[in-house]
Amino acid sequence: MSTGEFVADNDMTKLRNFNDDLTKRSWLKLIASFRFGLAKLSTLDELERLVHRMRPVERTRGTVNRLWQEAQEAIDQAGTRASLKAVEKEFTQKLTSVPRDPQAQPLRVGLVGETYVLMDPFASRDLESELGRLGVEVMRRNFASQWLRLGSVSS
Repeated sequence: MSTGEFVADNDMTKLRNFNDDLTKRSWLKLIASFRFGLAKLSTLDELERLVHRMRPVERTRGTVNRLWQEAQEAIDQAGTRASLKAVEKEFTQKLTSVPRDPQAQPLRVGLVGETYVLMDPFASRDLESELGRLGVEVMRRNFASQWLRLGSVSS
């Protein structure tokens, strides 16, 4: 058996296992899980908007990025809506209390373009973070939760 056949067989096994899991769960649980995932995505987007505003005015460069990484991990670990709300409140407070440079007058730049490139730091070469480090406030209209909501409504 070649390596390609092994990978294909392994992928088919994963797909069958996933299908078995789906048939064992109730639709209500699946819908609740989807809605909780969407709530996590919305929380990420709200905090990311705050990160875009705080990054160019932070006094110590890298503080907002560190908090953003911690927030992403905490949101990932949140298992209930109550814990998710607590994480959002905690990191909103932490981000808004980051010491600011009183002399900062950030230039505001709107980013436009293909949705995937805008939202993926690897594809955009971490442009938003780099601009923030240079003192530029990044404004973007496309966020994952909005894209998902609009995409599901329009189809």
